[in-house]
Amino acid sequence: MNLEKLYQETGGDMADAVRRLGSIAAVERFLRMFAGDDTFAMLQAAMSAGDVQRAFRAAHTLKGLAANLGLTHLWQTSSALTEALRGGDMQRASALYPETAAAYRQACAAIGELDTDA
Repeated sequence: MNLEKLYQETGGDMADAVRRLGSIAAVERFLRMFAGDDTFAMLQAAMSAGDVQRAFRAAHTLKGLAANLGLTHLWQTSSALTEALRGGDMQRASALYPETAAAYRQACAAIGELDTDA
């Protein structure tokens, strides 16, 4: 898969990512780093434990990463989750979490399919 297709499939904005990060090569490098980042694992653990503060910090970090990488759908879902957690509403956050998890997994799967020579 090439970078353009990745952004089409994940509901992202490649032009925004390139603008923020400076080049296609930088976007590809940071996407690969993102797929290996442990922020989502921290979010998952905090949500499972019902730890609102840790979940908020992880969701907020995930939101920022997604925004900087132009992963618009993940940014939108993690943003809604962040706001629920900011308000301490774990019930609402628990309802929003599956969509964020699905968007994250979709992004990581697409990143895993990136052509190595693209």
